[in-house]
Order: sequence, then C-alpha cells, then structure tokens
Amino acid sequence: MGLWMPIITCVIVGALVLFRLTSWGARTHAWLQSIIANQVDTGQARLSDFISLASISLTIVGVLVGWFTVKLQTQKATVEERAEGYEEQIATSQHDLADVKFRATQLAPGTMLRLTNPTHDRSVIGSNLNLEWQYTDHSDGVTYLVEVVKRSDDRKKESGQAGAKQSIASGCNFDANLTCRFYAINPAWERSEVPLAPGTVLEGEFLWRIAPAKRLASGTFHQTPEEVWDWSEFGSFSIYPSLAARLDHTKSVRVGTSYSGNYRFVEVDSAGEPVGHDIDLIRLVVGGCMEVKTGSEGALVVDRARCSATLSHYQHAYEAGDMKARGAFDKFPDGKLGISVFPYLSINEGLAALRRREIDIYIGALTKSASRETDVTRFTVGYDTVYTRLYGHIGDSTEDFGKWIHRKRRIGVMENSTNQIFSRLLVQDESLHDSVSIIGFSSLPELESALAERELDGILVDSVVEDDLVKPGSDIHNIAGMPAEAWREYHSRIGSETEELAIAVALEDQSDSRRSNGWSWKRLYDLIRPGARDQSGGLYDALQVALQLPEMKGALKTDRKLHKIPEPADAD
Repeated sequence: MGLWMPIITCVIVGALVLFRLTSWGARTHAWLQSIIANQVDTGQARLSDFISLASISLTIVGVLVGWFTVKLQTQKATVEERAEGYEEQIATSQHDLADVKFRATQLAPGTMLRLTNPTHDRSVIGSNLNLEWQYTDHSDGVTYLVEVVKRSDDRKKESGQAGAKQSIASGCNFDANLTCRFYAINPAWERSEVPLAPGTVLEGEFLWRIAPAKRLASGTFHQTPEEVWDWSEFGSFSIYPSLAARLDHTKSVRVGTSYSGNYRFVEVDSAGEPVGHDIDLIRLVVGGCMEVKTGSEGALVVDRARCSATLSHYQHAYEAGDMKARGAFDKFPDGKLGISVFPYLSINEGLAALRRREIDIYIGALTKSASRETDVTRFTVGYDTVYTRLYGHIGDSTEDFGKWIHRKRRIGVMENSTNQIFSRLLVQDESLHDSVSIIGFSSLPELESALAERELDGILVDSVVEDDLVKPGSDIHNIAGMPAEAWREYHSRIGSETEELAIAVALEDQSDSRRSNGWSWKRLYDLIRPGARDQSGGLYDALQVALQLPEMKGALKTDRKLHKIPEPADAD
C-alpha cells in the first residue's frame, strides 16, 4: 500500500498539469466533460489527443515503478548483508560462550566413573583389547585420560619409574616405560584401545585407570598431564597372544567353575577356598602330573612317574585316615603347574568365558555334550558316570512315569543343563503341553528346596543327589519308566550312549582337536597303552593322557568316597 499511494498521487498530479498547461490537454479535458454531460463535441477533441495522454501517463507510471523496484532491491541487499553479519556475530558469541562454559564446568569426581571391562584380572587372548568404562557426567565436552601400567618382576625398574612425571603418549612402548598415559581414542563411546608404538606388542599383566578431562570447543585440552582430575579405581587384566604363551608365562592353569551346583563337586570351605571332588581332580591332574616342557612356549609334559607317585600317595593317605598328608595338595615343587580358580554365577557364564578363552578349563559336575562344544572348546574323556533321574512326590513308590505325568505337573530343572534338554523331550507329546510345566532354576539348592516345599511336583537331576532327596519316611521317590524314545533322542543330542562328567577345555585353534582325533603310530600306541610314555602338547592333550592313566581310576574312586559321592549305579 505504501508503494502505490505515491504512484497514484503522481499520476493524478501529472494528468492535471497536462490538462491545464497544454492545448490538446485542454481539448481532451473539455471532451471528457462533454462525455460526462452527454454533450460530446466531436469537433473539439481528437482520438490522437487521448492516445498521447495515455502514453505519457503510462511512461510516468513505468518510470516510477522502475525507480521503486531498484530502491527495494537495494534495501533487500542491505538487509541480507546485515543478516550475514549478525549470524557471524551469533556464531562467534556461541563459540565464546561454549569456551567459557567448559572452562567453568566442574567435572564429577573419579569415584563416579566405573570401569566395566576389563576388570578383576580378566585374561584376554589377542593382540589388543578395548578398555571400557561408564562416567556419570559423560557429555560431548568430556574426554578421558587413560593410564596403563605394566606389572613387572623387575622391582628396580618399577620403583625407578614410580616417581617420574608422565607425559601424553601417541603410542605406548612398555619395554621402555612401564607406565603409559594417552587420551582415549573413542571418548564419545567411552572406550579405547591401547595405542602402541611401532614394533611394540601388548603382552603381560597390566593395571589401568581413567580420569575425566575437559575438551574445549577449539579442540585443545584444558588439563596438562601433571594436572589430572580425580582418577578412577584401578582395573586389572592380562593379555597374551596365545593360550600357550599365557601358560608359559604364568605357570598356572585358569580354572572356571560355579558354586551353584552340587556341593560335593565344588564348594567353598570355611577359609574361602574352593574344595570338592572336581577341585581335587584338577589339583591331582594339573599339579601332580603336568609341567611345562623346558624350552617350549607352553607345551605341557605329563610326567608319568611323578603322576603315579602322586596318585598312589593320595590313595594311601586316605586309607591311612590322614588326608591332611596328601602331598598332591601341599605346595608343589618349584617349576610345576599351579591352578587359579575363577567362580562364575552359572554354567552358561563359565562356558561363555571359556569360549572367550578367559579361562583354560571349566569344571563343575558338567555333563559332556556334543551340543556344548564349539570350534574353540572341547570336552575331555569322562571321569565320572551319572544318570539323569526324575524325583518327585508320589503316594505309591511303585507308580511309574506313565501314570504320574498324566496329571497337572510342575517339573524343575537346572537352567541350561543337559537335564533341561531331556525335560523338553519328555513332554513332546502334544497332550502334555497344557498340563506339564518345565521351570528352570539357577542353583541346585533352590531346586531341591522348591521340591521339598511342594512348589514342584518333580525335578530332573543327576543321580548323585539321590541321597539328599530320597530319605526314610519321605514321599519323594525316583520315578522310573521314562519313555525310551526320549532317551534315544537325548543320547543322540549329547553325542554319547552314556552320561559322563567331563572337563571343558579351551583350544588354541583347530590343530588341538586335529591332534587329538588324528591317527598315527604314536596315537595307536597311546590307545593300546595309555600313559605308557611321557607326552608333550597342549593342555587338552595333556588332560586326555592323564585322565586315562590306570592309576587315575583308583584315585577318583578314593576321592568319591572322601566326598560321599555314590558309585555309579545301573541306569533305569
């Protein structure tokens, strides 16, 4: 509206000037008046006069419109230029504000920073690993200073570097410096690998910790290496390129187990030490029979003479009633293998750690099953025979499975066990789907308690717990007569006609299993006369040899008596 008012005004003023100051304008004005008064005088005004007036008027309008268009374009360019200047000022102000904000930010203390992986002496097989953590006040403005310290047997070297100032490293060389500090490679995801100097390997035992740091908008770091924020607690880990290298360095076999199973096989004594039938077996086999071959990287030798002496001494100590004198469980001579026991909450967690090769073996009343083996784990030969049995509340001890199962039943099993595999096979009949429930438990004591409290009608467990369940005056009995079809399918899935307890072992690579299953004259000789000669190889090979020694059978029988484990009975 502001544009058109001056234009209209100019047009009107221009028309008045033309009508008053020119002869043709006067004639045209008189003609227009005569038209309005219906008194047209065709002799006074001509068409050419009207056309001339219109042309001049349009010219004036065009000039005015062009002038205003140019003026508006100039104003638009000025406004856009000012807008760009304002945007630059805003960006600069925001940059300065972010810089001030990060300088003023107070980072939360390191106690609010939790190391998640690796911790608690976790062992890794590989060339590098991810250090991972969680920080309560993590944001895009926070990065992290990482400190990794290599444990050393050289105390002089360790103490000599203890007080030295640490600088930020682009690559760690633990041969030159036991301590390395660096900024996290991936702080946004709260993780980092260890940057290594060219030609350096990450191998050995380490401590590590994290300190939060500020990252300015300019990309520079506010803190210096000597002015660190509050550090987290230390985590610990070890890393080796292979299982053999770890064994050669530590002279100790890492044993995984679970205390949630049968207490006769694995439990903790009053001093907090692991004890039980399976722990005894590992100490006998590893500590009493094996040693690292001199000049090799982790190759094991089964010393048959020492092994026979250890097993015989163990049996004689039991027969003499002096189990405290068991030489196999006293301090082993220097240079022999030891064991380190790592407990897990469940069998599944233990086997997962074995697959990651954080441990060398897993043991704990574990039934051998082909379905549990992987490319990097294998079971040894069995060392005890067990049978899966169904124990439940019945009024008549002669009642068989066929009658018992055709009522609404709740059957308990240990989670992720071979017993759970068998339980699913028992209820494959569609008629039982709505009446029978299979319930998993995380520990054997919970399972047995649920049966005693009648929260369950029956439980599927190994026969070695029968003495704990079937007692005089109790209505809990073994329920016989489970379907033959279920048994056949079950034995097919576990890959054996018998149920045996065995040791799960981590393999270096496929060559371990090929060596174990391959045929040669030496292998044939070992099958004919197991243990007749000393052998060297991986841990799997050594366990296979030791478990098949003739003296081992007697030692295992002795240990079953010690822990009140019934001898294997005939299957149902």
